[in-house]
Amino acid sequence: MIIINSDDFGASPSINKAIFIAFSKNLISSTSTLVNFEEGLRDAIGYVKNGKIDGNSIGIHLNLTQGIPLTEKIKKNVKFCENGMFKNNRSSTPIFKMDANSKQCVVEELHAQMVHFIDSFGFLPSHIDSHHHVHTEWAIAQCVIETAKKYQIKSLRLARNTGQTHDFKKRVYQSLLNRYIKFKGSKVTDKFGGIDDFMFSGLNLKKDNEIMVHALMSADGGEIVDLDGLNLQKKLSDLFQQSTWRINNYTEFREIMSKEKNGSDAL
Repeated sequence: MIIINSDDFGASPSINKAIFIAFSKNLISSTSTLVNFEEGLRDAIGYVKNGKIDGNSIGIHLNLTQGIPLTEKIKKNVKFCENGMFKNNRSSTPIFKMDANSKQCVVEELHAQMVHFIDSFGFLPSHIDSHHHVHTEWAIAQCVIETAKKYQIKSLRLARNTGQTHDFKKRVYQSLLNRYIKFKGSKVTDKFGGIDDFMFSGLNLKKDNEIMVHALMSADGGEIVDLDGLNLQKKLSDLFQQSTWRINNYTEFREIMSKEKNGSDAL
């Protein structure tokens, strides 16, 4: 099974437009939403309320690295914020251990973002991932898993486990974290990475895969591109080696998993 998720829904009207067009062209099957960008979120809500994007395809993109936090306490925490804003460069220094005050700040902020998503859209997110992959930092992962459990979110994105990684310690860490995420009961794909990662490692269609993209409008507004500025449809066609492909969202993924499990239990 293939899930193609475009991150950063709700970041801006321009990104929202690109994601909407990507859905309509069947380039993506899923997206994840930033909830702390007021204008972008308001515009994103419109796409859902007007029936242009299926709510079953929408997850939450938890954010601790960009924009204005939703809670006051974390704004005063120098690990995460400066002048009341998230530090854009904080994600370059992963956090593996936090003091009690910092953990409380993070938990409160993540819960606030979850509540804001639910209040804004009127339903639970289909899955959880995070801006700049902060949920793969060990100390933050604990807070995210706690948040997922509290709100009964069934799926959490894996740490990247495809592509070229020369750092042996990083590969071991990512593997351990992914095992931990599964151990905590999250319904996850087998593989996660960007298009370039799957181009390098190969796409095994017998596995469940999440492909991360970032649908954007090109500079001239004439096409949908990925984060690297290359045409998104062309990149996906090169990956799949065909003109069309079948894709699902996380809601469908769990439904199929459940049916397969029930079928095997009946044998």
